[in-house]
Amino acid sequence: MKHWKGFAFAAVAAVMAQGSLPDARAAESAAAYPSKPIRIMAPFSAGSMTDRLGRIISTHMAADWNQTVIVENRTGANGGIGTAAVAASAPDGYTFAVITSGHIINPNFAAVPYDPIKDFTPIIFLTANPNLLVVHPSVDVKNVAELIKLIKDNPGKLTYATSGAGGSSHITTEHLKYVAVSTSSTCPIAAARWPSPI
Repeated sequence: MKHWKGFAFAAVAAVMAQGSLPDARAAESAAAYPSKPIRIMAPFSAGSMTDRLGRIISTHMAADWNQTVIVENRTGANGGIGTAAVAASAPDGYTFAVITSGHIINPNFAAVPYDPIKDFTPIIFLTANPNLLVVHPSVDVKNVAELIKLIKDNPGKLTYATSGAGGSSHITTEHLKYVAVSTSSTCPIAAARWPSPI
């Protein structure tokens, strides 16, 4: 997905560490599935994009399948903690995750206890969200070229906020720093609900 530069994305993936959804479902009759509650992991905070999407999906799944669907938020490590919990789940078709670009980014920053490709089966692409670059009104810039000049003229003096290390807003802003040949420092914010001020 190299053409998605600057975009966050979300997709639903089922954990299938040792099998695939059709194989898991073949073990029980099609009429019986789902025979127990389904869990959707939203590995970011309540109110985040993954949480909201998980809850929208869960409502439809519960209505269509007449089964309880639980959305669980397990935050931390740019979605890695919740994703690791999904990877450790039984590959039985009852655990899903709403993942973001961090799913592929995380293994490039630290060791993760799962293979982001082999341990998950993609189900559906849900959405693409552009990252927004904004500055406080007191910052005297009107476009990106002026912002880059400001960064170059003030090496090491500026900070920016992101949704967290390794997230798409962090990577996008690091790219801007690279373009600007800057040494700005980052200030991650607590929850993934804001664009990336610089």
